[in-house]
Amino acid sequence: MTGSILRRISRRLRWLRSRDARVELFHEWRRWLAGEPALPPRPIVRVLVLCHGNICRSPFAAAYLARRIPRLEVSSGGLAAGASAPADPTAVRVAARLGHDLTQHRSRPLAPQDFKEPDLVLVMEATQAIAFRARAPGLADRVYVLGDFLATSPFGISDPWGCSEAAFDRIFAQISAALDRLTQRLEARPT
Repeated sequence: MTGSILRRISRRLRWLRSRDARVELFHEWRRWLAGEPALPPRPIVRVLVLCHGNICRSPFAAAYLARRIPRLEVSSGGLAAGASAPADPTAVRVAARLGHDLTQHRSRPLAPQDFKEPDLVLVMEATQAIAFRARAPGLADRVYVLGDFLATSPFGISDPWGCSEAAFDRIFAQISAALDRLTQRLEARPT
């Protein structure tokens, strides 16, 4: 019994040697202590949704948000995306089951207008928030981890790329729940 507990603790400690893992863990604790973040006071019209490669999470989140609030101008991109890659086939299948068509989606890296236009920037992980803020310090107060709008942890939305369809189901359910809460708050604001 004690040996298995020590092995689990040792694995977790090895996991925390990674800078990104420490950033994500710190963000989880901070979000848990601080609660759901306040939205920026300015009107929100343009929303940029980002993930790593722009082929799984951000295309689904952008499609979901655009459908929920059609008045928003929603775009997606990737912090490390190549240009014009199709959405991951598993993402396409799972999104279709949920009523969203990703067949025409093509990935895109960040472009100059992404640093000028957004009223709200949604990322999937704390490390992505840090990376975007480093590139656009003037937009730091507009960057939010989407999972921070979830009622319970984990607040970071992990990348399902290369995983099973069940993992995509779980991640897309997490994205949907966070966006449901966010859209409630956005719709409650004066336009």
